[in-house]
Amino acid sequence: DSMRLAKVKYSYFLIQTTKNLTMADAKALIDDLSRQVQANDTESGKITLTKLKIWMLEIPSRDAPPDSVASAAAALELGVLLSVADDDLDAFARNISQLKPYYAALSSSSGA
Repeated sequence: DSMRLAKVKYSYFLIQTTKNLTMADAKALIDDLSRQVQANDTESGKITLTKLKIWMLEIPSRDAPPDSVASAAAALELGVLLSVADDDLDAFARNISQLKPYYAALSSSSGA
């Protein structure tokens, strides 16, 4: 199926172009995502959020830098808003589910 092949190639392209993002790159993407959410640009927002989620895979699961955890949480919060704007309840549930561990990490790192 040519559509499926195109999606696989696009996914591979996203992964290759998103590898090894710096914190500055991630923060710039979060700024872009924030603008896209405010502009109700759900299609561009989905692409940006995908890039950020690929970046999140690089965050260590233990002893992650607090700024990485906070940035990941901010990106997923924007993802929640994006899914609401897109009326996508499945994406909403996924983003909330993905956000919870980051909230837990932020809570434990602040001593709360």
